[in-house]
Amino acid sequence: MARKVGSYVQESGMPVRAGGEEFLLLLPDVDLRTAPEIAEQVRKGVEKLRFVSARDKKSLPKITISLGVALYHASENWYQFLARTNNVMQFGEKQRGRNQVASETMLAPV
Repeated sequence: MARKVGSYVQESGMPVRAGGEEFLLLLPDVDLRTAPEIAEQVRKGVEKLRFVSARDKKSLPKITISLGVALYHASENWYQFLARTNNVMQFGEKQRGRNQVASETMLAPV
């Protein structure tokens, strides 16, 4: 899965495991309007992956991911950024269910 995610960001970013089942795509030269498009490509790519058990050759359940897209602010530390991005993802899941991309622009007042 990590290779698949890495193939979508190529030289424009870096996939990072934040802990447990949390992953980040660090996209330093990508703006907040483009990042959700990249995240959606990653989500669709992961959804298409199929894994087979090495032991009994049975198909394993489909994997899906939800992604939160946020802009890093120099005034915050790493943990604040992770918490804020996680909140964006959880907001998206509450609004539209799992296997979604949510951007912090969705949280901005209209």
